[in-house]
Amino acid sequence: MTHDELNAFETDLEQFREWLRSPGPEFPPIEEINHIADKIPTLINLTRREIEREARVSTHAPGCHAWGPRHYDCLMRRYEATRAALTQAQEAIEEIAETLELVGQHLGLSGPGDGKDRKADASDDFGICPAIRRARSVLEAIRKVLG
Repeated sequence: MTHDELNAFETDLEQFREWLRSPGPEFPPIEEINHIADKIPTLINLTRREIEREARVSTHAPGCHAWGPRHYDCLMRRYEATRAALTQAQEAIEEIAETLELVGQHLGLSGPGDGKDRKADASDDFGICPAIRRARSVLEAIRKVLG
């Protein structure tokens, strides 16, 4: 049954309801009653299929975003939440990296964390230079994911 057929059936059914509500002894033509009655089994089957589809679609599993719009919406919500969490992490790590660089400069570590100054790395008793490199590496990974 197409959408147009369903809309036509709905119109027929509404006219039939109006006839039932109106006072008067006249019955609609039997053809009209049969026309509506003939579509009832089709509607029952369509309803059954929709109920079965809903039961399947409401289950979540890996790859469920391919099962239909409802799962795609779930995927998009998860994507947006992940993106927001990554953005927060990026902001926090940027602040940490900047602070570590300032601490490194304060301790007299020239070029802290760039990996080029082995003397600075060797004199770094606090592990600031490797921490800065790790923070920068994580930031680069987050930037790639966020685009």
